[in-house]
Amino acid sequence: MRINIILLFVIGAALSGCYYDNVEELNLLSSDRACYDTSATLALNYNTNVKWIIEGSCGTVGAQGNSCHGSNTTASFPLTTYTEIKNSINNPTITFLLNIKQAPGANSPMPKGGGKLSDCQIKVIENWINQGMPEN
Repeated sequence: MRINIILLFVIGAALSGCYYDNVEELNLLSSDRACYDTSATLALNYNTNVKWIIEGSCGTVGAQGNSCHGSNTTASFPLTTYTEIKNSINNPTITFLLNIKQAPGANSPMPKGGGKLSDCQIKVIENWINQGMPEN
């Protein structure tokens, strides 16, 4: 009987640590939170919400000289700074948003040689652009 009580206590203690919260509920300031704001009213900025997407997907982490869009890029434009990214988005010949969406009319679907950005990442970038591309 005593072993059964101890066993129940151990099982109860183990299960009490299990819960089903998700990242969005636990960390409302997470960059991923922007994906779940269906009204697109969450204020986005480059440093918090967009920079990590560009660095991770465009090969610009630490402005590596040999990366796809690093400082020594062989591509037509680097994406290592906020200003470079903003200028690329505002340049109509680059079709930045169409490129990352890999949409019809894109002059160069991005990222090259890799899979498409997630719908969440594209939504964050698109909402940030629509909000005027704030840096901070």
